[in-house]
Amino acid sequence: MTDALAGSPGEPVPVLAPAPSPAPEPPPAKEPAADAEPKRDLAAEAEMYAIMYPRRARLIRAHGGLPHTIDFGPPDPELVPFIVHGKTPELLALDAEVLHEAAAAG
Repeated sequence: MTDALAGSPGEPVPVLAPAPSPAPEPPPAKEPAADAEPKRDLAAEAEMYAIMYPRRARLIRAHGGLPHTIDFGPPDPELVPFIVHGKTPELLALDAEVLHEAAAAG
């Protein structure tokens, strides 16, 4: 009976092909370096500056940049153009305040 399973004597025994190896895993996605600085949202920073320092922001917008003489620490130079030209609600409200003050004064 075992002869029936093994095949005839002298007959080659079939060899099974090895199972295919699994596909290699793709390399993990590169994570940003821990010491890399995140991108700054300068428009949001300019709006926050206007909320925190409305008088300073009004002066900077009215002058079109930093005045030559100021009595406060200047904002980051990268932030000044966003304060001057920003179109966020808080920055636009500063313009309305300047117009209101000018109309009241004169």
